[in-house]
Amino acid sequence: MHHLTNHDVLTLHRNVLRVLEEVGLQIDHPKLLDALAGIGANIDPANSRVRFPRAMVEEFLAGLPKVDWGARRPTLTVRASFFEGFYQDARTGALSNMDAQRVVGSDANGAMYGGLDVAEAIRLGTLAELTNGEHKPFIARRGIKFNIPLDARTPSYSDAGDAAQQNIPEMWSTEFWHSFLDEMARHRFNVLTLWNLHPRARCC
Repeated sequence: MHHLTNHDVLTLHRNVLRVLEEVGLQIDHPKLLDALAGIGANIDPANSRVRFPRAMVEEFLAGLPKVDWGARRPTLTVRASFFEGFYQDARTGALSNMDAQRVVGSDANGAMYGGLDVAEAIRLGTLAELTNGEHKPFIARRGIKFNIPLDARTPSYSDAGDAAQQNIPEMWSTEFWHSFLDEMARHRFNVLTLWNLHPRARCC
């Protein structure tokens, strides 16, 4: 089963190159901007915008290992990798090279948690102190019970209050759930239960 044809892949490739070259990225870090300028990126310092010339991106891609995806069976990887790049030391503000780091998990969730450990070490400025190790959660299922207001016509529990009524629209916002689930992952929660009274329920 092929989801993308060769034409689709080429179209996607060309459009990504165009976005990188014409739109670019906003990076609010002067030292990182200088570092990117040193390897050929076009810098707009007034707007902290970096644009990557097509030739620069193509040269970088040409140096990557070639993979014949058509000859491979699709599999779910449980590895997450962090390759050479830059990170800012949270304690000193210095911009430093980051040596290659590799996280291996027994499943996709484990790889994600390992990646979060590395991200937190970068944020706290303790990456140099990060050592090899194996981690297994003491509690396998770590959950949140969410009393969820869904319907303004039938408030549940104490949801007749102003705060809950104003939060009802948020419960239908995909942006809210993206943010909420991301925060759950960062805090290592892996179970979410949603609670609400039956829409026909009435309190006596």
